Amino acid sequence: MNMSIETNQRLPEPAMARTNPRDPAIESDVEAARTKYRQLCEQRNDIPIFSQAWWLDVTAGRDSWTACLIEEGGGIVAAMPYVYKQLRGYLLIVQPKLTLTAGPWFAPMDGKTSSVMSRQMRYMTELIDQLPAFSHFQQNWNYLHTNWLPFRWRGFSQSTSYTYLLPRLDNLDDIWHGFQSNIRTDI
Repeated sequence: MNMSIETNQRLPEPAMARTNPRDPAIESDVEAARTKYRQLCEQRNDIPIFSQAWWLDVTAGRDSWTACLIEEGGGIVAAMPYVYKQLRGYLLIVQPKLTLTAGPWFAPMDGKTSSVMSRQMRYMTELIDQLPAFSHFQQNWNYLHTNWLPFRWRGFSQSTSYTYLLPRLDNLDDIWHGFQSNIRTDI
């Protein structure tokens, strides 16, 4: 299951505090966030491939993406890379080409499920607050993300599409014969 999170609404304050990432007034902040995110990707092995800095460089261009970052205790605990582009004067936050999923990343957290979800919701709210003022936002999130309430509370919408994962790929004949005959015909 993938969630497509999007909105065409401009965000209320404080989320609109930042302006266009290409604005020279905040260009150094954008580059600093991108540099910290690159370092995070080099240090962590749990950041999905489609959220890796090198992937964003290749699919969007080195200067067409940045990341919202939440730092606590001297480290990054949450991040949300995003790709931006200008279209007729409007800032769009979009899914890069060839990119299946995007969305927030959270460092592993200890504690009860309710405590972890509460922290993730707080982090999502803080990530939203860091987004620049935009005219359109669209990201397809990984199926592992099941909580998007802070985005809903800020006016984003969500639609669900389904992807089926095949658990064991070591015997393709078993997988093939496990399909219904009409599915085998369609393939």
